[in-house]
Amino acid sequence: MDKFTPEQQQQALQQAKMTLAQQSMQQMLQQTSKLCFDKCVTSPSSTLSKREETCLAMCYDKHQAVLQTVIKSLSNR
Repeated sequence: MDKFTPEQQQQALQQAKMTLAQQSMQQMLQQTSKLCFDKCVTSPSSTLSKREETCLAMCYDKHQAVLQTVIKSLSNR
């Protein structure tokens, strides 16, 4: 990185941070999907029951709210 200007170095660092944040977000979403599915869908079939749909929606909403709180907290640092 010695051949880059300080601005270019800063830009590359920001890009790397963004990429890492996107990967972390994708991993968290995958983990939330698995967690909610495992919790809510007790006997997988070709369709979801109304109870399973409701459970999944509530589970995703809860985890999204927590995720938003974490993101807001981290962005305030």
